[in-house]
Amino acid sequence: MTERELTTPKDGRIVYTDRWWAVTTSGEVLFFKHFTSPQCNRNKSVIESIVGQQTEFPGLTVKHVPVAFIPHNCADYI
Repeated sequence: MTERELTTPKDGRIVYTDRWWAVTTSGEVLFFKHFTSPQCNRNKSVIESIVGQQTEFPGLTVKHVPVAFIPHNCADYI
């Protein structure tokens, strides 16, 4: 999901506020496996640690996003 998609309000999305996100050089925000596991946290140092440990995405950065709109599948929560 791109940062632009993440910050665009859409009906039916889950809202995350005031979080730090792992963002690729192409502007994509990272999730572990699906939208229920975003690579974000209210604590910047947690995301900095994740970014520092990964090697799959060179140039990965940490970015603050005031409001994020996450799509979801209800089956992910069952």
